[in-house]
Amino acid sequence: MSGKSRRSILMNKDELSLPMNRRLSLLLKTLAIIISVETAIMFLLHGIVRVPEGWAGNILDGVLLGALTGPIFYLWLFREIGEKESWRQAHAQLEDRFRLLVESAPEAIYVQIGGRFSYLNPAAVRLLGAVDEASLVGRDLLERVHPDLRAAVRERMRLVTEERRAVPVMEGRCLRLDGTPVDIECSAVPIDQEGKTGALVFLRDISQRKKAETALRENEERYRSVVDNIGIGVFLVDPSMRVLSLNQKMREWFPGADAEQRLLCHRAFNSPAREEVCRDCPTQKTLQDGQVHEAVREAATSRGAADFRVISSPIKDSAGKVVAAVEMVEDITARRRDEDMLRRNYEMQRALNEMLRASLSALPLPRKLDKILDLLLSAPWFMIERKGCIFLQDGPVLAMAAQIGLSEPVRAACGRLPSDYCLCGRVARTGEEILSTQLDERHENSYEGMSPHGHLCLPLKADVAILGVLNLYLVAGEAPDEQQKEFARAAADIIAGTVLLAKAEEKFLQSQKMEAVGRLAGGVAHDFNNILTAIKGYSEFLIAAFTAEDPRRADAQEIFKSADRAAALTRQLLAFSRRQVLSPRVLDLNEIVSGMAKMLKRLLGDDTQLVTHLSPDLAAAIVDAGQMEQVIMNLVVNARDAMPKGGIVTVETANVCRRPESGKAHAEGPACAYVMLSVSDTGTGMAPEVLGHVFEPFFTTKPKGKGTGLGLSTVYGIIKQSGGDIEISSEPGRGTILRIFLPASRQAAEAAGAAASAVAPSPSGTETVLLVEDEDSVRSLAERTLSDAGYRVLSAADAPQALAHLRALREPLDLLLSDVIMPGKSGPELAEEILGAHPGVKVLFISGNEDGALTKHGVLRPGVSLLPKPFSPNVLAHRVREVLDGGAPRKSA
Repeated sequence: MSGKSRRSILMNKDELSLPMNRRLSLLLKTLAIIISVETAIMFLLHGIVRVPEGWAGNILDGVLLGALTGPIFYLWLFREIGEKESWRQAHAQLEDRFRLLVESAPEAIYVQIGGRFSYLNPAAVRLLGAVDEASLVGRDLLERVHPDLRAAVRERMRLVTEERRAVPVMEGRCLRLDGTPVDIECSAVPIDQEGKTGALVFLRDISQRKKAETALRENEERYRSVVDNIGIGVFLVDPSMRVLSLNQKMREWFPGADAEQRLLCHRAFNSPAREEVCRDCPTQKTLQDGQVHEAVREAATSRGAADFRVISSPIKDSAGKVVAAVEMVEDITARRRDEDMLRRNYEMQRALNEMLRASLSALPLPRKLDKILDLLLSAPWFMIERKGCIFLQDGPVLAMAAQIGLSEPVRAACGRLPSDYCLCGRVARTGEEILSTQLDERHENSYEGMSPHGHLCLPLKADVAILGVLNLYLVAGEAPDEQQKEFARAAADIIAGTVLLAKAEEKFLQSQKMEAVGRLAGGVAHDFNNILTAIKGYSEFLIAAFTAEDPRRADAQEIFKSADRAAALTRQLLAFSRRQVLSPRVLDLNEIVSGMAKMLKRLLGDDTQLVTHLSPDLAAAIVDAGQMEQVIMNLVVNARDAMPKGGIVTVETANVCRRPESGKAHAEGPACAYVMLSVSDTGTGMAPEVLGHVFEPFFTTKPKGKGTGLGLSTVYGIIKQSGGDIEISSEPGRGTILRIFLPASRQAAEAAGAAASAVAPSPSGTETVLLVEDEDSVRSLAERTLSDAGYRVLSAADAPQALAHLRALREPLDLLLSDVIMPGKSGPELAEEILGAHPGVKVLFISGNEDGALTKHGVLRPGVSLLPKPFSPNVLAHRVREVLDGGAPRKSA
């Protein structure tokens, strides 16, 4: 109505007026009204108030003027007054309306003039914590401003009042009357009031918004904290695949991926940065089809190469349009490493199982070793070249038993390696593995043009014994990790077990052959020795009966010699089959060798030299002296025969520690303490196919008629029966070495001849002897021999007959002379029954094959006397006298 806006009316109520022409008319009319009113008043007061002379004419003139213009004036006056009254009513209504709006406005509004409150609407009163407007009007508004903002408010007041500029919205804090701070936002515009410039200020309480913002910020911080500490990488990309944000884990992995740079995904997370999208990118797929996609990626991070599992999920707007993609990135490096480790462990176990299967197969040893080596070198994750070989110990050298990938020059150079030569030789000597990633000074066996490589050499161990060496070729400069080395060690153990198994099988087959021959020898020996006893005995009678000039005496002597040779052959068979009776004692092998030295030199002849290397601190061994002499004799003779043009035979003794075979170690010695005796020659040597048969009976390499083939088999039987072991190594053109190992004893050695009687007893006597022998010829021979020597002999063919003689005997019995093996009751059983009734009786057993009845592991039981068959009458007479003169009665066994 006035042509002004609501804001201008509120700013200056005094400027509310009509246009200028009407304003002037209104002013004149107002003056006319004032004059008329004043004239009427003066006229009315003339008769009441005395007026000085001269004033009355003036008043009268005024009244007359008023009377003349009155009708016209009142007509105009009342019309104008009516218009003005109508405008005033409209203005009052408008003013009331705007005041109502201001008073009821939710926003706080106040007017300040000169820095003090001049008007406040109710919302402002409430905001500032006042009871009513009066408690604030006239007060300094800076009191209600937070101290931190007062300087800024002063500057804003200056801009409004002095420069008459409106100031923009500002957030801040005001203080209630009780001092409580309130978060607000405010704006101000200049206003004129009563001729002064002030400010109309609008305030809004934003406490709730601030709380919401704080809560939102806290939630966002919590979310970011969760995302930053979730343990996986999270980042956000827009539809153009630019990185919008990323969490702490992603920043750790990829320090160069700054979200502020808005880098493309494939550039931010690849080093070097990729120019194109990754193949099968899950993010690209998600942005295209709005589905969840997953992929595994390898990337270079701040800590090295890593494997990541990436899951891409879409973010859609209300219309279902994909507006971004959130990527969750999980580091699966450790898991994949564990999976690889598990897979490798499985493959290792499978390979080892295959090796064990090959080891237990029926294949010959060389093919087993080839198979195991192939499985070992075929492992794809094993950091080795597909080259390697297996050496087996062959005496003082290593012989290549299997190989894969080796060239002809390498096979020729490394076919046989001396111990302590090159890497493998050192391993064989020390028993310690060697890892060499390059060819160095230790690699002595090399040739020109050999390609660079390394070696992993592992000993093939069986307890303390070294069976050979596993040699694996490595890529130059690279070394297997600990797990790969453990795999190689396990393979080496399997190879060692395979070699042991092969040796055990070989020994088992050999023992089966021995057992078969032994059973044959044992079965034949009993009857054969009975026959030989008769032949020897009666031939001795003939020799004694003929004079020296009688040619028949020479014939009888030849019969006696032939019987002796046949008896020696029988003893060899029994020795080989470990069925002969031993009388072991604690002896010094050095003393035995020294005592035989002169005889051995005579056996060797002038063209062969005997060299001895005897250990000065050699431990004692428990052996049968006579049998040990036979062993040494046989070995030296074999060495001589292997050198038809002469050479050197070396006899050596030493203390050694080796793995004992089950059940073979003597109780007197430590578990690995052995005495070694070796005999070596510089002869023709033997091929490997020959070595496998040297201990078989009747096997010989000598020309026909030059050997029985029982020499080494006899040695084998004696040593095995003594609880020892025997090894042989040989090579064509390089001679042969044979080693004997006997359990060492803690006891001091006896003199080698301590068992021999100093003085032989008289072969005659008058005692009563009960002779029990089921073989008629032997019984007759023994009865005649003892009767001729003066003894009273009661002869019986079996145990019942012997007991009948004993019951009929009226005088004491002095000696029981009995065969061991007889029909019905055996000799030891008969002796036990007789000793039960006659404890003072002496006992002497005779036997061609006692079959374990009087021995334990081939060793005669303590207190038992035995005369082996065949025997001569003279030997029988001496042995009977020896037993009768021996003191305490003998045990029955």
